[in-house]
Amino acid sequence: MVHRSVRCTFLDPAVHDVEVGLPATVQRAGGHSSFGVLLLGRVEVELNDSAADVLPDFFAAGGAEPEDELALRDGHRVDVGRIGGRDGTGYCFGVHVGRRRLLGAVPPGVRLASLAAWLADLRISSAGSGLQVHPLRNHWAPGREVHAALVVVLRSGGRLLLDVRPAHQPPRWGAGLAVAGGRLGRVAPAGRAEYLTLDAPGHVVHLLPPTADHLDEVAAVGSALTVQAVPA
Repeated sequence: MVHRSVRCTFLDPAVHDVEVGLPATVQRAGGHSSFGVLLLGRVEVELNDSAADVLPDFFAAGGAEPEDELALRDGHRVDVGRIGGRDGTGYCFGVHVGRRRLLGAVPPGVRLASLAAWLADLRISSAGSGLQVHPLRNHWAPGREVHAALVVVLRSGGRLLLDVRPAHQPPRWGAGLAVAGGRLGRVAPAGRAEYLTLDAPGHVVHLLPPTADHLDEVAAVGSALTVQAVPA
Protein backbone atom coordinates (compact mmCIF):
# COMPACT_ATOMS: atom_id res chain seq x y z
CA MET A 1 0.00 0.00 0.00
CA VAL A 2 1.32 3.45 -0.94
CA HIS A 3 2.06 5.53 2.15
CA ARG A 4 3.35 8.70 0.46
CA SER A 5 4.39 9.82 -3.02
CA VAL A 6 7.27 11.87 -4.39
CA ARG A 7 7.28 13.72 -7.70
CA CYS A 8 10.34 13.42 -9.91
CA THR A 9 11.06 15.75 -12.85
CA PHE A 10 13.17 14.75 -15.86
CA LEU A 11 15.59 17.18 -17.53
CA ASP A 12 14.04 16.65 -20.96
CA PRO A 13 10.69 18.51 -21.03
CA ALA A 14 9.40 15.97 -23.56
CA VAL A 15 9.34 13.36 -20.78
CA HIS A 16 6.48 13.66 -18.30
CA ASP A 17 7.14 13.92 -14.57
CA VAL A 18 6.41 10.82 -12.50
CA GLU A 19 4.85 10.22 -9.11
CA VAL A 20 6.74 7.53 -7.20
CA GLY A 21 4.49 5.90 -4.61
CA LEU A 22 6.45 4.83 -1.51
CA PRO A 23 5.25 2.19 0.98
CA ALA A 24 5.26 2.50 4.78
CA THR A 25 8.59 0.61 4.92
CA VAL A 26 10.18 3.89 3.72
CA GLN A 27 10.77 6.26 6.63
CA ARG A 28 11.39 9.33 4.48
CA ALA A 29 12.48 10.49 1.05
CA GLY A 30 15.90 12.11 0.79
CA GLY A 31 17.49 14.04 -2.03
CA HIS A 32 16.59 13.64 -5.67
CA SER A 33 18.48 14.39 -8.89
CA SER A 34 17.89 14.04 -12.61
CA PHE A 35 20.34 13.34 -15.41
CA GLY A 36 20.59 13.71 -19.17
CA VAL A 37 23.23 13.96 -21.89
CA LEU A 38 23.35 16.84 -24.39
CA LEU A 39 25.67 17.24 -27.37
CA LEU A 40 28.26 20.04 -27.49
CA GLY A 41 29.32 19.58 -31.11
CA ARG A 42 30.45 15.95 -31.05
CA VAL A 43 31.12 15.98 -27.31
CA GLU A 44 28.58 14.37 -24.97
CA VAL A 45 28.03 16.41 -21.80
CA GLU A 46 26.18 14.76 -18.93
CA LEU A 47 23.97 17.20 -17.01
CA ASN A 48 22.97 16.69 -13.40
CA ASP A 49 20.13 18.59 -11.74
CA SER A 50 20.63 18.47 -7.97
CA ALA A 51 20.10 20.52 -4.82
CA ALA A 52 22.36 23.54 -4.33
CA ASP A 53 24.42 21.93 -1.56
CA VAL A 54 25.61 19.18 -3.95
CA LEU A 55 27.74 21.63 -5.97
CA PRO A 56 30.91 21.59 -3.78
CA ASP A 57 30.97 17.77 -3.71
CA PHE A 58 30.39 17.58 -7.48
CA PHE A 59 33.32 19.92 -8.17
CA ALA A 60 35.54 18.11 -5.66
CA ALA A 61 34.80 14.74 -7.27
CA GLY A 62 36.09 16.19 -10.56
CA GLY A 63 39.23 17.59 -8.95
CA ALA A 64 37.97 21.17 -9.21
CA GLU A 65 36.60 23.96 -7.07
CA PRO A 66 34.60 27.08 -8.00
CA GLU A 67 37.14 29.64 -9.22
CA ASP A 68 35.38 31.92 -11.68
CA GLU A 69 31.87 33.06 -12.43
CA LEU A 70 29.97 33.54 -15.68
CA ALA A 71 26.77 35.51 -16.22
CA LEU A 72 24.45 34.17 -18.93
CA ARG A 73 22.20 36.41 -20.99
CA ASP A 74 19.11 35.07 -19.21
CA GLY A 75 20.52 36.20 -15.86
CA HIS A 76 21.63 32.82 -14.54
CA ARG A 77 24.94 32.76 -12.69
CA VAL A 78 27.43 29.96 -13.41
CA ASP A 79 30.25 28.75 -11.17
CA VAL A 80 33.22 27.43 -13.17
CA GLY A 81 36.38 25.61 -12.07
CA ARG A 82 39.24 23.97 -13.96
CA ILE A 83 39.56 20.23 -13.43
CA GLY A 84 42.89 19.84 -11.71
CA GLY A 85 43.08 23.45 -10.52
CA ARG A 86 44.20 26.67 -12.23
CA ASP A 87 46.70 24.80 -14.40
CA GLY A 88 44.26 22.03 -15.25
CA THR A 89 42.25 21.40 -18.40
CA GLY A 90 38.54 20.78 -18.77
CA TYR A 91 35.91 22.52 -16.67
CA CYS A 92 33.29 21.73 -14.07
CA PHE A 93 30.30 24.08 -14.09
CA GLY A 94 27.21 24.74 -12.01
CA VAL A 95 24.31 26.92 -13.16
CA HIS A 96 22.36 28.57 -10.33
CA VAL A 97 18.58 28.22 -10.70
CA GLY A 98 16.78 28.99 -7.45
CA ARG A 99 17.55 26.23 -4.94
CA ARG A 100 18.75 23.85 -7.65
CA ARG A 101 22.00 23.59 -9.60
CA LEU A 102 22.53 22.30 -13.13
CA LEU A 103 25.90 20.58 -12.91
CA GLY A 104 28.23 19.20 -15.55
CA ALA A 105 31.79 18.90 -16.78
CA VAL A 106 33.47 19.29 -20.17
CA PRO A 107 36.72 17.61 -21.24
CA PRO A 108 40.04 19.18 -22.24
CA GLY A 109 39.81 20.85 -25.62
CA VAL A 110 36.56 22.68 -24.84
CA ARG A 111 37.41 26.35 -24.33
CA LEU A 112 35.67 28.46 -21.72
CA ALA A 113 34.18 30.67 -24.47
CA SER A 114 32.71 27.59 -26.18
CA LEU A 115 31.24 26.39 -22.89
CA ALA A 116 29.69 29.81 -22.22
CA ALA A 117 28.15 29.94 -25.71
CA TRP A 118 26.79 26.40 -25.31
CA LEU A 119 25.22 27.20 -21.94
CA ALA A 120 23.68 30.36 -23.41
CA ASP A 121 21.88 28.13 -25.93
CA LEU A 122 20.04 26.33 -23.12
CA ARG A 123 16.78 27.55 -21.68
CA ILE A 124 16.79 26.30 -18.10
CA SER A 125 13.61 26.54 -16.06
CA SER A 126 12.19 25.29 -12.78
CA ALA A 127 9.36 22.78 -13.25
CA GLY A 128 7.70 20.30 -10.91
CA SER A 129 10.33 19.12 -8.43
CA GLY A 130 13.42 20.09 -10.40
CA LEU A 131 14.80 21.65 -13.56
CA GLN A 132 14.05 21.24 -17.25
CA VAL A 133 16.44 22.08 -20.08
CA HIS A 134 15.23 23.32 -23.46
CA PRO A 135 18.15 23.35 -25.94
CA LEU A 136 17.56 25.81 -28.80
CA ARG A 137 20.12 24.57 -31.35
CA ASN A 138 21.75 21.60 -29.64
CA HIS A 139 20.27 18.14 -29.17
CA TRP A 140 19.93 15.40 -26.59
CA ALA A 141 22.45 12.63 -27.25
CA PRO A 142 20.82 9.69 -29.07
CA GLY A 143 20.68 6.47 -27.07
CA ARG A 144 21.42 8.25 -23.76
CA GLU A 145 18.10 8.24 -21.94
CA VAL A 146 17.24 10.78 -19.26
CA HIS A 147 16.62 9.38 -15.80
CA ALA A 148 15.89 10.49 -12.26
CA ALA A 149 17.42 9.28 -9.00
CA LEU A 150 15.67 9.35 -5.64
CA VAL A 151 17.30 8.40 -2.33
CA VAL A 152 14.97 7.00 0.34
CA VAL A 153 15.68 6.11 3.96
CA LEU A 154 14.19 2.83 5.15
CA ARG A 155 12.72 2.12 8.59
CA SER A 156 15.89 0.19 9.44
CA GLY A 157 17.95 3.32 8.77
CA GLY A 158 19.42 1.92 5.55
CA ARG A 159 19.41 3.94 2.34
CA LEU A 160 18.09 2.87 -1.03
CA LEU A 161 18.63 4.50 -4.42
CA LEU A 162 15.70 4.42 -6.84
CA ASP A 163 16.79 4.96 -10.45
CA VAL A 164 13.68 5.81 -12.51
CA ARG A 165 13.82 5.62 -16.31
CA PRO A 166 11.25 5.87 -19.10
CA ALA A 167 10.58 2.45 -20.63
CA HIS A 168 11.13 2.09 -24.37
CA GLN A 169 9.36 -1.25 -24.66
CA PRO A 170 6.41 -2.96 -22.91
CA PRO A 171 7.06 -4.55 -19.48
CA ARG A 172 8.50 -8.07 -19.50
CA TRP A 173 5.48 -9.74 -17.96
CA GLY A 174 6.96 -13.20 -18.35
CA ALA A 175 9.81 -12.67 -15.89
CA GLY A 176 9.90 -11.81 -12.19
CA LEU A 177 7.17 -11.61 -9.57
CA ALA A 178 3.88 -9.79 -10.13
CA VAL A 179 3.61 -6.95 -7.59
CA ALA A 180 1.53 -3.81 -7.06
CA GLY A 181 3.52 -1.65 -9.48
CA GLY A 182 4.37 -4.17 -12.20
CA ARG A 183 6.86 -7.03 -12.24
CA LEU A 184 9.75 -7.26 -9.76
CA GLY A 185 12.91 -9.13 -10.67
CA ARG A 186 16.44 -9.65 -9.41
CA VAL A 187 19.52 -8.66 -11.43
CA ALA A 188 22.92 -10.23 -10.70
CA PRO A 189 25.57 -8.54 -12.89
CA ALA A 190 29.02 -10.15 -12.94
CA GLY A 191 31.36 -8.55 -10.45
CA ARG A 192 28.75 -6.14 -9.08
CA ALA A 193 26.25 -6.14 -6.24
CA GLU A 194 22.81 -7.60 -6.95
CA TYR A 195 19.85 -5.28 -7.22
CA LEU A 196 16.15 -5.38 -8.06
CA THR A 197 14.26 -3.99 -11.04
CA LEU A 198 10.60 -3.04 -11.20
CA ASP A 199 9.16 -3.22 -14.72
CA ALA A 200 6.14 -0.92 -14.61
CA PRO A 201 3.86 0.29 -17.40
CA GLY A 202 5.82 3.12 -19.02
CA HIS A 203 8.82 3.07 -16.66
CA VAL A 204 11.63 0.95 -15.26
CA VAL A 205 12.86 1.44 -11.69
CA HIS A 206 16.20 0.02 -10.54
CA LEU A 207 16.31 -0.46 -6.75
CA LEU A 208 19.97 -0.20 -5.78
CA PRO A 209 20.82 -1.09 -2.16
CA PRO A 210 24.21 -0.25 -0.62
CA THR A 211 24.97 -3.98 -0.23
CA ALA A 212 23.36 -7.28 -1.20
CA ASP A 213 22.65 -7.88 2.50
CA HIS A 214 19.66 -5.55 2.26
CA LEU A 215 17.90 -7.32 -0.64
CA ASP A 216 15.09 -8.76 1.49
CA GLU A 217 14.24 -5.32 2.84
CA VAL A 218 14.52 -3.84 -0.64
CA ALA A 219 12.19 -6.53 -1.98
CA ALA A 220 9.57 -5.44 0.57
CA VAL A 221 9.84 -1.89 -0.80
CA GLY A 222 9.73 -3.02 -4.41
CA SER A 223 6.66 -5.18 -3.87
CA ALA A 224 4.59 -2.11 -2.93
CA LEU A 225 6.35 0.57 -5.00
CA THR A 226 4.38 2.29 -7.78
CA VAL A 227 5.37 4.76 -10.49
CA GLN A 228 2.97 6.71 -12.66
CA ALA A 229 3.38 9.47 -15.23
CA VAL A 230 1.92 12.86 -14.30
CA PRO A 231 -0.38 14.19 -17.04
CA ALA A 232 0.91 17.32 -18.76
